[in-house]
Amino acid sequence: MIFLLKRETHVKKKRKKIKSIWHPKYWGLHLGFFILKLIAYLPYSFKYQLGKLIGLLLYYCNKPMRRICEINIQTCFSNKSHEKQTKIIKKSFINLGRSFTDAMSLAWMRSEKEFDHLLHSVKGEDYINNALNSGQGVMLLFPHLTNMYMVGYLLLKKLNIPFSIMYHSPRNPVLKKFAQQRLDKYCEKTFNRKNLKPMLAHLKTGHLVWYAPDLDPGKKNAVFVPFFGVEAATHTATAKIAKATGAAAIPISFYRRKDKSFDIRFHPPLNNFPSDDPIADALNINKTLEPIIQKHPEQYLWQYRRFATVQKGKISIYNLEKGKNKP
Repeated sequence: MIFLLKRETHVKKKRKKIKSIWHPKYWGLHLGFFILKLIAYLPYSFKYQLGKLIGLLLYYCNKPMRRICEINIQTCFSNKSHEKQTKIIKKSFINLGRSFTDAMSLAWMRSEKEFDHLLHSVKGEDYINNALNSGQGVMLLFPHLTNMYMVGYLLLKKLNIPFSIMYHSPRNPVLKKFAQQRLDKYCEKTFNRKNLKPMLAHLKTGHLVWYAPDLDPGKKNAVFVPFFGVEAATHTATAKIAKATGAAAIPISFYRRKDKSFDIRFHPPLNNFPSDDPIADALNINKTLEPIIQKHPEQYLWQYRRFATVQKGKISIYNLEKGKNKP
């Protein structure tokens, strides 16, 4: 009994929330933000190379992250040689590092003209304009390509179309406030996945929302359909949202060129979407995203455990080496 009481007291103390973002616990984080802010004011060419260095450090020093990336690439591109797989993996980390420095640059922007040279081309704008001009909402379906932050900003300047986004709010209060302030600066609205009603209303009234359908949703509200040849848990919510709001589901692709600039393309709205078949809808999405990713696989976020959720009785590819399943 005494042990149970002590444990209960300990749990209560552990769950006590720190309300102030200026608590000493977070001083290191504030110092880190200050240093990043100083770096953000340096020339873009320097930050571009810094991003490469950060990516390579992650590649060589973060073994668990590298192993996830290796498993994903070896599984999804088993037809490629080991040399080509390694090349994709390493470049993926470099692009991940550059996405970090891009996000840092956007958070503390020196000038609105700093990134004007980064937009090379935009194609398929009519798909967006036709939908919005007819009063239809748009779900902009984007795979997790590592350049999404910079591309979002470039599109906002180019098209002058307000957009909103759904994102996962950080638990850390300092990071949460920082992320919300930056998103509020560029986004019309932000939505949380735990409460879809505001986003549904937003789409119904003819607005545009960036939406990522390639996340692992877990077993709830998901069906298992092939994604790069692997039975992957895939959201059924994407089709449900489109059906409930009448929004057009328009895919987008974007790639960084060798000269650092970006090519952006809006693709035609998904055909026969949504249908009355959740499996067909999920497969439609995955088959649409696959060629977008395949064009430049090194620019996709392979460090994410996309195939973590598995069907009952099966073992996750991330645990095959251990011979056990930890979904």
